[in-house]
Amino acid sequence: MKERSIYFIFYNIRSNLTSIVFVLFLVAGMLSPIKIGQANEGAPLIISSGNISGAYFLTSGAVCHLLNGLRQKPQQICAVVPGTGSLESIELLRERRVDFAIVQSDWQYWAFKGANFFKNPTPFQGLRSVVSFYTEPLIIAVRKGGGVKSLDDLGGLKISIGPPNSAARGMMEALMNSLEWSFTSFNEIHEMAIEEQSSALCNNQIDAAIYATGSPSSTLINLTNKCGISFLPISGPDIKKLLHNKTFYQEAIIPSDVYKGINSEVPSFGIGPVLVTRKDVSGIKVEMIIEAMFSNLDSFRKLHPALTWLKEEKMKVQGMSAPLHSAASLFFSLPNR
Repeated sequence: MKERSIYFIFYNIRSNLTSIVFVLFLVAGMLSPIKIGQANEGAPLIISSGNISGAYFLTSGAVCHLLNGLRQKPQQICAVVPGTGSLESIELLRERRVDFAIVQSDWQYWAFKGANFFKNPTPFQGLRSVVSFYTEPLIIAVRKGGGVKSLDDLGGLKISIGPPNSAARGMMEALMNSLEWSFTSFNEIHEMAIEEQSSALCNNQIDAAIYATGSPSSTLINLTNKCGISFLPISGPDIKKLLHNKTFYQEAIIPSDVYKGINSEVPSFGIGPVLVTRKDVSGIKVEMIIEAMFSNLDSFRKLHPALTWLKEEKMKVQGMSAPLHSAASLFFSLPNR
């Protein structure tokens, strides 16, 4: 496996400046770097993503890598906009400052339905889905040997439910509601930061800690290497009802043999990143993205560890609250797709 340098355009919406962002991926093969001068024949295809250190930013970069590597002419340049997260990305998309964004499936749901935490609280009826990626399951970590083997065993224990407004916290509260639990169901409730709760769990200060992340996760690798950990299975009739009522959640699996001591798959549910666009965005652009991914799926999976478990059929449907863009719908309806 060779070390390859991947360049993609970083487009700064706020200052209207374009600069090169350099990203290292450890994958096989070669790539011709993109230069700013190559973009002068056409506007860049811009994808709004999350924090520059997060998986959504790197997933956006993987999409752009495919597009930029396959282009025949310099007309189409794919650019990535880092930001604060899904809320900002949806705002940029609605304001027509970008044409694509990778957002959490639950944020997509609330944008399409309308919610007061957006600048424009009315339903974003022009929002369209393009393709889904991996899942970020709810993970309830407990110490091995502590007698906690199922959700029912959590009652009366000390638990960290994650920081306020985090994905883990939101899913844990949804789980609690579906099981008719309240904060009084536990002996102690903590709102620890991720690294803090990992340390507290291993040091016997809490009995369970809540996470939400795709795999492999460096946080969970460090946790399971530090002390003996189990992940509780999250399944059953109450979970099926929850998924039926909240369509932005999806069934998820924590894979086996990725984390020390986790030797079999663990069922859960979760959110996931979805590539979204607007109804009025060119079908040519939408088809270009989908064609690049699905025609090169094996290569795409190698561009980021979280993409390893991508499954073609699930990419077409999972976690999508807004309708498919017409070009995506047509593409997926073709034979052998």
